[in-house]
Amino acid sequence: MIATSNGWNLYVGGNGDATPRHADLLAQNLSDDELVRLIDRFLMCYIRTDDRLERAST
Repeated sequence: MIATSNGWNLYVGGNGDATPRHADLLAQNLSDDELVRLIDRFLMCYIRTDDRLERAST
C-alpha cells in the first residue's frame, strides 16, 4: 500500500528471492474502505485457491 494525494495504491506480488522483482499495481486511487475491501478479497482468493504455504509471488 502506498498513500497518494488521491487515495491509496495497492501493489501485490513481488519477490525477494534470488530473482527480485517489483510488485504489480493492482488498483490505484482507492478510498480507505475500498482498500480494506480489496485486501480482504485478495487474501480470501489466495486462501481459497492456493496450496497451503504456497508463495504468491509467481
